[in-house]
Amino acid sequence: MNLVLLVGKEWKARVLLRAQLIEEGLEVEAHESVRSALESLVAGLNLITSKILRGREFELILTRPVDVGELVAQIKQRVGTDSP
Repeated sequence: MNLVLLVGKEWKARVLLRAQLIEEGLEVEAHESVRSALESLVAGLNLITSKILRGREFELILTRPVDVGELVAQIKQRVGTDSP
């Protein structure tokens, strides 16, 4: 099924159009801003990427935003140099 990303500042218009599109059998995400819609897309892509890569000999998949300290700790743990 295709996803419709609906973007508009007026919440009443978003709600009404979203309800109508859902009634027509479409999958709809409504957002107040383009930024919010893009963040939703990135989160979805990260989830899909994680599912695709899981089970393909990847030990850990980190998605953005990543804390640098956490990233370094995870890498050190994987290569066996996690002592302080």
